[in-house]
Amino acid sequence: EVVNRKLLLRDHLLLQSCLKSIAMFIDRGDDHPANGLISENNGSFSYRLVDDEVEKKRLLSVRERHFKVDLILSPEQQ
Repeated sequence: EVVNRKLLLRDHLLLQSCLKSIAMFIDRGDDHPANGLISENNGSFSYRLVDDEVEKKRLLSVRERHFKVDLILSPEQQ
């Protein structure tokens, strides 16, 4: 957040880490932009982790000044 022309860190989120075994799908070797963060119509970003099933995606958004990640299942899994 920018307050009085100063940048303030309000929250942080670890998306990738080789030390904690967190890998986004784009890390599988296909650098196509669709495998990274995808801008959604509602202002959030969707992404998948390597271990996620194909029917799942994660939505990253900022709510109340904090990062929020929601796991979205396909209609067949709900």
